[in-house]
Amino acid sequence: MKIRQICTLFLSISLLLVFPNPILAESAQEAVPSEVPEGTAVPGSLDAPGSAEAPAAPGQETDGQAAPGAQEPAAGVLSRPQGYTETEVDFDARLSEYKEADKNNINGNDVMQYIYNSLRDNFGFNHAAACAVLANAYHESGYNYTILGDGGTSYGIFQWHASRWSNLKNWCEANGYDWQNADGQIAYLKEEFSTGYKSVLDYLLNLEDSDTGAFDGAYYMCVHFEKPADTYGQANKRGTAAIQIFGMESLRDGYRDEILQENQDTSMWSLSNY
Repeated sequence: MKIRQICTLFLSISLLLVFPNPILAESAQEAVPSEVPEGTAVPGSLDAPGSAEAPAAPGQETDGQAAPGAQEPAAGVLSRPQGYTETEVDFDARLSEYKEADKNNINGNDVMQYIYNSLRDNFGFNHAAACAVLANAYHESGYNYTILGDGGTSYGIFQWHASRWSNLKNWCEANGYDWQNADGQIAYLKEEFSTGYKSVLDYLLNLEDSDTGAFDGAYYMCVHFEKPADTYGQANKRGTAAIQIFGMESLRDGYRDEILQENQDTSMWSLSNY
């Protein structure tokens, strides 16, 4: 009897090895896939349908938008440049008069160079700070000093709005400038920086002279001086524009040419500092 039981058990085991249970075999295949077809996302990977994309780093923006969960910085709490100090600036120097041959056909490149040279000469800005201001000017007016905006309520290079436009007119007329010309508007910008927007001036004067400094300066000026709609989205765009302008060596070259015209004795070694 025992011999028959042993033989029956042996036969059952042999049959299982030769003809496995189809239910168990199907379960095993589902649990351990032998191969992933090319182009198929692996479940749990970042490419898999329904999986979350990699989160942006804290404070990182994507496509001009704030990262999820990022908070907009409150006015006045943006970080200062390293080594920041309050700076007293002597603003007695008068800007050179800007003359455009045809105000109906304004040359934006010429205006851009004039603004840049004025910012370096009369504001004491380094290259990065000048580029920061230019980035804001570009987004406000495209360097067109006669352009109207906001339904006819804003005017000029920096789109002075409503009462600020009136202040521009009054100050220029009182100080011998043409408010409808580039030199008058840049002179008034200097007046605003030195009075009601001293914190913006100090920030720009203490910028690191790098592409990062140019971004920070444009961002700060947008938030604290221009204050457009979608302020922080615009600040990011203007910061990016400032980086691009920072790489324009033609601006530095134009400024050096002006220095040489004013002082023929300037050495090439000195020019390398500008």
